[in-house]
Amino acid sequence: MASEIYNPLPQLLDFAARLRFEDLPARVVHETKRRVVDALGCAIGGLADERLRQRRAYLRKRTVSYADAGLAYGVPDKLSLGDAAFLNSMMTRWLDFNDTYLAKEPAHPSDNLGLLFALAGKRDFTGRELLLAAAIAYDVQCRLCESASLRSRGWDHVNYILISAAIAGAKLLGMSAAQTYDAVAFALSSNATMRQAREGSYLSEQKNMAAADAVRGAAWALEKVIAGGSGPAEIIEGKHGFVSQVSGPLAPAAFEGLGERFFIEDTYIKQYPVEYHGQTVVEHALSLRRELGSPPASRVKDVLISGYEAQARIIGDESKRRPATKETADHSLYFAFAAPFLEGEMTLRQYRPELLARADVLGLMERTAFEEVPEWTERYFAPQAEREFVSSARVTMADGRSVTDLRRFPHGHPKNPLSDAEVEAKFRAQCEPFLERPSETLEALWGLERAPSVAALMAKIVLREEG
Repeated sequence: MASEIYNPLPQLLDFAARLRFEDLPARVVHETKRRVVDALGCAIGGLADERLRQRRAYLRKRTVSYADAGLAYGVPDKLSLGDAAFLNSMMTRWLDFNDTYLAKEPAHPSDNLGLLFALAGKRDFTGRELLLAAAIAYDVQCRLCESASLRSRGWDHVNYILISAAIAGAKLLGMSAAQTYDAVAFALSSNATMRQAREGSYLSEQKNMAAADAVRGAAWALEKVIAGGSGPAEIIEGKHGFVSQVSGPLAPAAFEGLGERFFIEDTYIKQYPVEYHGQTVVEHALSLRRELGSPPASRVKDVLISGYEAQARIIGDESKRRPATKETADHSLYFAFAAPFLEGEMTLRQYRPELLARADVLGLMERTAFEEVPEWTERYFAPQAEREFVSSARVTMADGRSVTDLRRFPHGHPKNPLSDAEVEAKFRAQCEPFLERPSETLEALWGLERAPSVAALMAKIVLREEG
């Protein structure tokens, strides 16, 4: 049976082993730096949420005395590798503001970066090595997302991080192909994650921490290998392996062109801290608000949002109509329209508890309907090069006026990209309240390919709370 199951792992291990920084096109290097800038900005910006500050305060006390450990953002002392990787990735993911890739399975591939930066405490490496490992992690995770849907089988997308982070981390540590296999096998055999953390009427903080758990699993897997361990055989294709138990068959076409085409160029940077299918919804709301002259909710008769099936399934079901938590609200199509339409912006401030419970917001959400347009669903599920995210919103006013806004790609998509200046502005807006020297950090990140030491770069990330 095992021989009948397609297993891409040998290809992926060979790809990672052979790829050198010199093999990366200049545009890929630049796009990787843009993702690093964006991810670190999201990580620092998450400190605006007191809940994250509490989780971070607990973890940063767990310092270790041995040198062979991990580095966390803004923490001067070393943590265990697992704690450092978990903290970095939890911070990056907390606001639901970091980058995205959508295919058969969704992904937030910058989740991988938390482990890669943490590893600078275990083995100091150059900025070039970090960029190379990041490009590998993105490619592996995005290709896996193209190959099979995990959520359709009840499993979470972060299971693919177990593979991508383990492979990229092994590359940074100079592991052999056999050792890299063992790291992947260890990670997969012990860390399968259920989809339920993103389902139901109440989305908890686990939505923000699931990816961090995956990179912690990859970190521990790497340490098992360093300690001399060997992982279970046939972890992908075996009788009770990953394909049989979790992913289902993996499409071979998703792994064609390894080393020739790099998927990091096709990932999306978010303009707003909402689930990606809600990005155009926010844009609709802001555009229609301007066109209508910022009317109060009482003057709006109803709202009709038209879109594709994934919008309804992920952020448009009835359980999202009255979100009680920030995590539910940032996955609510109804809130993604109502909050910016009434307040003229969509930031972390819009998730304050009083706005979630405000009568005009709740009323507008109740008067908002969603309809699927089959043609737009087909465009969403088209091959990657033709894929679109078409949606529209129509607001009908009490006086009978009706206005509509339609968009094919949100701002931040590769076909409608944020400029470097906009990426910088996003970074500064999030980091300046918390980071001691944001300009210096930003300059270092843009110059990563010239950095002789990522550990030294990490030491420059100093938070105001720590001096």
